[in-house]
Amino acid sequence: MKFNTKTIHAGITPDPSSGAIMTPIFQTSTYVQDAPGIHKGFAYGRTQNPTRHVLEANLAALENGVEAICFASGLAALDAILKTLHPGDEVITTNDLYGGSYRLMMRIFSNYNINFQFIGMDNVEKIQSFITDKTKMIWIETPTNPMLNIIDIQGVCNQVKGSNIKVCVDNTFASPYLQSPLDLGADIVMHSATKYLGGHSDVVHGIVVCKHPEDAEAIRFIQNAAGAVPGPQDCFLVLRGIKTLHIRVQRACENAKKIAEHLLNHPKVSKVYYPGFESHPNHHTAKSQMKDFGGMVSFDLVENSQEAAFMVLSNTHYFSLAESLGGVESLIGHPATMTHASIPKEERLKVGLTDSLIRLSVVLKTNNLSIKQWSEDDRPREKLLQKGKENLSDTELLAILLGSGSRGESAVDLSKRMLGDVDNSLNLLGKSNLTDLMKYKGIGEAKAITIAAALELGRRRQASDIDLTQKFTSSTEIFKVMSPYMSDLQVEEFWILLLNRSNRLIKKELISKGGVSETTVDVKVILKSAIDNLASAIVLLHNHPSGNLKPSTADLNITKKINEACKMMDVRLLDHIIIAEKKYFSFLDEGLINL
Repeated sequence: MKFNTKTIHAGITPDPSSGAIMTPIFQTSTYVQDAPGIHKGFAYGRTQNPTRHVLEANLAALENGVEAICFASGLAALDAILKTLHPGDEVITTNDLYGGSYRLMMRIFSNYNINFQFIGMDNVEKIQSFITDKTKMIWIETPTNPMLNIIDIQGVCNQVKGSNIKVCVDNTFASPYLQSPLDLGADIVMHSATKYLGGHSDVVHGIVVCKHPEDAEAIRFIQNAAGAVPGPQDCFLVLRGIKTLHIRVQRACENAKKIAEHLLNHPKVSKVYYPGFESHPNHHTAKSQMKDFGGMVSFDLVENSQEAAFMVLSNTHYFSLAESLGGVESLIGHPATMTHASIPKEERLKVGLTDSLIRLSVVLKTNNLSIKQWSEDDRPREKLLQKGKENLSDTELLAILLGSGSRGESAVDLSKRMLGDVDNSLNLLGKSNLTDLMKYKGIGEAKAITIAAALELGRRRQASDIDLTQKFTSSTEIFKVMSPYMSDLQVEEFWILLLNRSNRLIKKELISKGGVSETTVDVKVILKSAIDNLASAIVLLHNHPSGNLKPSTADLNITKKINEACKMMDVRLLDHIIIAEKKYFSFLDEGLINL
C-alpha cells in the first residue's frame, strides 16, 4: 500500500456497529464485561480505547513499525522511551536539540543517574569516540530544531550495528511522509503529533512507533502504568489530520523553498538555514533519506540582536507569532526566548542559535507576499531606525504605536483610516477617549491606552517647553502658553493667569471644570486667589469643546461681573480668552473689556 493510501485506509475500517466511515469518538472511561475478564477487548479507558486503537494501527503502518503507542504529548512519548533506561545508563544525543527534550533529559532524568552526552552529529563517525559500555541509547533529531541540521540516520545505525544500543529518532520535523527512520535502521521513532500529524493546531499528542515487538511491549507497559494517555477526542483529531498529511507536507515543502530562496538574497538576512540548499551541511544526506526538504526555515539577521528579531516578529502580516509548527497556519517564532528558552545561552550559542535567529513554519499558503511586505524599506519601525523619527509621517508614527493591525488591515492602513476619520488632525485624535479608540477593529484596551498616553505626553511636552516667566504683551502670547493645556479638552475648563505689575506670570490656576458646554465660575474664588498671590492683574481663559469661538451670553455676563469685582479690589482684568482647538477669541482685542 502506497503512503498516500495508507493515510486514509491503513488500520481504518468503517465502524462495525453503524457503518460510519469516520472512526467514532468513544468517549468512555470504562466498558461493560460479560463476566470478569470476558469482554470485547476493552476493559478500562487508560489501558485501551477503540479510537486510540485505530489511530495506533494507522500510525504503525505509516512508519512501517510493528506497533504504535500513543501519548498525551510528544514529551510524554519521550518520557516513556527514557523510562526504559536504568540508573547508570548513558544516552548520546545531538547538541542541537529541542528545548523541551533538553529540559526533560537534564532537569528530570539526570536526577536518576541517567547521563546524557550532547555532541555534534554532522559526522556520524564521531559518535564512536563517545560510546562506552554504559551507552544504551542514541537519540537523534533530524532535521534538528531549530538549526535544521541533518543527521545520517543509516550512518548512525551502522555505527552501533550488532550492539545493544537503541537508535531512536524524533521524526517530528520530517513527518512519516518525508522520512522513514525504521527503514533506515532505527529501532524507535517518536513524534510530537501536535505538529504535522495533527496538522490543525487543535490537539496536543505524541506517539512512539517501534520496530521490534519487545520494545513495543516495554513502551506499552509504561503507557498503561504511568497513564500519560491521550483522550479519544485527541486521537480522533489526529486521525482527521493524517488524512491530508501528504498534501499538507508537500505544499509546505514547495512554499518553504520559495521563502528560503527569497530570504537568501535579502539584505537584512545574514544566513538562511534550509536543508534544500546545496550549501547546507549534509544536504546530500537529506536528499537521500528524505522525499523533500521540509516546511521549516530558520534565518539570522544582519543586526544580530534580540531587539531586531522582535521587530520582525511583531510586524508580519500572514505569519502568526506562536509556539509550535506544522499546522495549516504559517507560524514565526524566536527560539532563544520561546522553544529553546530552557537551554543555557552559552550552550545554544555553541550550535549557532543566536539572539536574532528566527524560525518559520511554512505551510499551505504561498507566503512570498508577507515576506516582501515585511522587508520593504519604508516600514515604519525600520524607517525610524534608518532615517530618524522626524522623517516619519503622522500615519507611520501612529502605526508604530499600534504595533499591528487586524486580519486584512495592516497597522499603516488602520492608522490612515483613524486619521482620516478626524480630518488628519492629531488635535482631534487627542480628544478621543478610550471607548472611541476601541471602536476600531484591532484596537483593544491595551492599544487604546498606549495611544492615549502617547498623545497626552505630546501635549504635556508642548506645555513644558513654554517659558512661564515671560512678560505678556498680547493675546497671542497668552494663547501660545495656554493652548497646549486647553486645545484638546473634551469638557469646558476655566483657568486664570495671575500676573504681577510687569504683567509677568505669577501662577496659572484651574478654577473649575464642567461639561461639554459650560462650567460654573465662582467670582469669590477668583478674587481670593488673586489676593492670596498678591496679583496685580489677571487673565481669564476658558475653552469651547464644540469648536465655536463665539462668546455666549453667559460668557459676556461672567466677564462683566468679574471685571466689576476686580475694580473694587484694585486688580486689573487684562483679558478673557476663549480657546477652541487651535484658535482663540480675545475679549480685549474685540473691545469687550473696559479697562
